[in-house]
Amino acid sequence: MDNKTKYNQVANYIYLDTMVNKAISDDAPNVYFGKVAAQCESGEIVLGNIADKELFAMNLEENCIPQNIVNMTVENYDEFLSERRRMMAMLIQKYYKRL
Repeated sequence: MDNKTKYNQVANYIYLDTMVNKAISDDAPNVYFGKVAAQCESGEIVLGNIADKELFAMNLEENCIPQNIVNMTVENYDEFLSERRRMMAMLIQKYYKRL
């Protein structure tokens, strides 16, 4: 699988507000999620609008993003995709069962 195919898949996409997308630019996910985690500690908003640990954890869960994203690097990409696919499938299953 080439890099383009590896990165252009559903488990790697997320909706981001335009301002946040511009602010993160080319930063790696662990960098920008690390900034959000740090602002939850300091209370000083530098990215987005989350400054509460509980809200941050809930936001990650709602978007099917593993909680340990702040520690992941490019070496963990396949692990990230696998975990995110699992989380997405569980969310879809939960939704389906509510129908």
